[in-house]
Amino acid sequence: MALELKGTLVLKPLPLTLLLLVSYLFPAAGSPPPDSVYDAWLTGNTVDVRMTQGDGADWAQYTYLLSDDGELDIRVESSQSGRKTSGHVMFLSNTLLVRGLDLQPGREQDALDVPMLEFQVLIKLLAYATQARPDEIKTRITTSYTETRDALVVTTISASGTFRPVWIVEGSVEPKSLSTVAFDLQFSRTEKTGTTERTRYRGTWGKVNPGPRLSPATPLPGLTAYALGIQKSHPVGPSGSQFVSVPVGRGFKDVSELRAWAKANQPKKETPRKK
Repeated sequence: MALELKGTLVLKPLPLTLLLLVSYLFPAAGSPPPDSVYDAWLTGNTVDVRMTQGDGADWAQYTYLLSDDGELDIRVESSQSGRKTSGHVMFLSNTLLVRGLDLQPGREQDALDVPMLEFQVLIKLLAYATQARPDEIKTRITTSYTETRDALVVTTISASGTFRPVWIVEGSVEPKSLSTVAFDLQFSRTEKTGTTERTRYRGTWGKVNPGPRLSPATPLPGLTAYALGIQKSHPVGPSGSQFVSVPVGRGFKDVSELRAWAKANQPKKETPRKK
């Protein structure tokens, strides 16, 4: 589907919230950026990144549009061992829509987890590398940050990635306009085997105002829909539940039709029993 997110990947059950999109930085040794810097990079809503490993033959590219109300539109392209993939991932009205990607039955949410984990890695690397908010970058800067104590951790509702120290981010960042920043960063980290993995992140970060929003007339051809939620009484997880994806079993002509269906089929709130 895309480049493998090397590190420790852990599946976990958690409540469905906007943590699907973000996670906060864990404190790091040295000079970690203040929360305000990370928060500022996190507000990016038009992000394009191309990641390459090794000699560049294997690569993945993600183009993200993130609306203010939590809707996502992600274009995916990748090449691994000569095999090219092109796909489309959307998340709106608590519904996952996917086209063109190989999915494991019951784990269709991986189509969203992988790009969102990579998004968080990028945002954290930008914050650590620059130590500044995007609007504070007025000229091209070159940078290098080395972490020797703490892991870099990213998380979604159903998966997480951990990159243990030592990890290094180095490269350059420069403004392209008042709302766009270009970056070229290399992320180096040590794996459990003792080998060093390097991934290059090149692309642009942007913040448009107002933020992007999917038009109700946006067509949804060929996209398979999955409902996301918590499956109770499941043997996985400390609470006996697991986050799952379930095929909706129908297609949608456009965004308007999907939103109407999701509203009509949203779970009913349980009424507290009187004592």
